[in-house]
Amino acid sequence: MYFISPLSKVDIVSVSGAKEVADQEIIDESHIKSGNSLWKTFFDRKEISEKVVSELPQVKSMDVVLDGLNDYTLEIEEYETVAYLVEDNKYYNILENGKIVNESRKVSIGNPPIFKQFEENKALKEMIAQYQSLNENIQNSISEVEYTPSEVDDYLIKLYMNDGNEVIASIPSFAEKMIYYPDIVKKVGDQKGTINIEVGAYFSPFKYSEDKNEEPKESNATNDENGVELDPEEEAQ
Repeated sequence: MYFISPLSKVDIVSVSGAKEVADQEIIDESHIKSGNSLWKTFFDRKEISEKVVSELPQVKSMDVVLDGLNDYTLEIEEYETVAYLVEDNKYYNILENGKIVNESRKVSIGNPPIFKQFEENKALKEMIAQYQSLNENIQNSISEVEYTPSEVDDYLIKLYMNDGNEVIASIPSFAEKMIYYPDIVKKVGDQKGTINIEVGAYFSPFKYSEDKNEEPKESNATNDENGVELDPEEEAQ
């Protein structure tokens, strides 16, 4: 009698822990529906979880939990969005594991920086690792990161800071050098310009035209006659 009673069937399916992936999308991918066999679902829960994780790139893990007599809760852990890739005015989530979500959105959400010209490759994974090792204050000071590889440095990047400065760096040494950014900014005072920390540290102020409405021109951060070579370790002491 039990197997033909309502208690042998799934009643309510709910989701917990999802912040960016829609609850209904998770339920649809799980194929758990009201009226399904309660115990078949229970014994298939590992396969169900693996399928959802494989189909939804933002889902890091999922547990199918029997809740009460015949309800199921899909407990979700998501990969963190560490940045947004912008292409053609569309924004794509860049996840902590280096994956770029295919679905786009019209605007970015929250404080993650904007990445430009990146692809799913070694450079992106290394950039994410370097960025995540920074303290929160320095992370929040970064507006955009543009991947600008050159003939001599496959990992060259250019940062646009929220304070108006620009930074040239190499991804492998980025976090190590970037910890000195607040001290470098104190050293140059109210000036705005390009800070090159690819090798050593060098500041070159922006060149402004007489037209106040014109954007500042980029300066050569290593050969500018008005540039200043800095010793960030000395400034930090």
